[in-house]
Amino acid sequence: MIEKDPERKEAVLKIAGYNLEWYIYNSSWMVRLVNKLPWPLKSLGKHLANKTAYKLHAGQVVPIEDAIQIAELAHNHVVIPCYCRRLSGDFEKLTCLNFGMVKYLWPKYRPDDRIEEVDKDTAIEMLKEWDEEGYVHAVFWAKLPYVIAICNCERRYCTAMKNRLVYGVENAYKKSHYIAVVDPEICDGCDGSPRCTLRCQFGALQYNPSKKIVEVDPYKCFGCGLCRSACEKGAIKLVDREQFPIRVGW
Repeated sequence: MIEKDPERKEAVLKIAGYNLEWYIYNSSWMVRLVNKLPWPLKSLGKHLANKTAYKLHAGQVVPIEDAIQIAELAHNHVVIPCYCRRLSGDFEKLTCLNFGMVKYLWPKYRPDDRIEEVDKDTAIEMLKEWDEEGYVHAVFWAKLPYVIAICNCERRYCTAMKNRLVYGVENAYKKSHYIAVVDPEICDGCDGSPRCTLRCQFGALQYNPSKKIVEVDPYKCFGCGLCRSACEKGAIKLVDREQFPIRVGW
């Protein structure tokens, strides 16, 4: 279909036709520039950045169970280097799980880059391992409205996450469909040293010394679910964001 349809081919090639370093470096440079503008211009700049984010290479957080379902539905699983990590000097980490046409496009346009083909079961096991390591999972699309990858990264590296948390470009990194909730009847605060707070990369979990429990700020929670695996008592669960008692946005 791609070879017979020039317009379709041109659109699909845009996924890999421009390299990811371009997106990561230039998007970071642009949002930093916008952040330095005086307030009226900064507000306009953020509006334009949010409007353009969907047309480039944006993502949305997903918990591990959703990531696994996506991997089960997808085909042509390959892992490639994380370019956010690469810009920080980590060239070897293959944590970017890609699908579909990337398997064929990447070797053609990035012949010097590492790429490893994996089967579906291996991809799912890798997702579970990354989850244990504390990597946030996020689905990403590119020029086309097509999920091309599940990014598995951390706040110190992830450009899209920084563009949202540091520069306020909300559409660069959307929250998941869930919010973490702590059951106060089960949580005992782990004697003042809760491990779940260390797993949260969004600052949404805080220990309340007076109540001796952990509390979640729903406005900061991205619903990644990483905090759950740190709770041996099972005091944390994810609830549907749209069914949450208060509206907290995406």
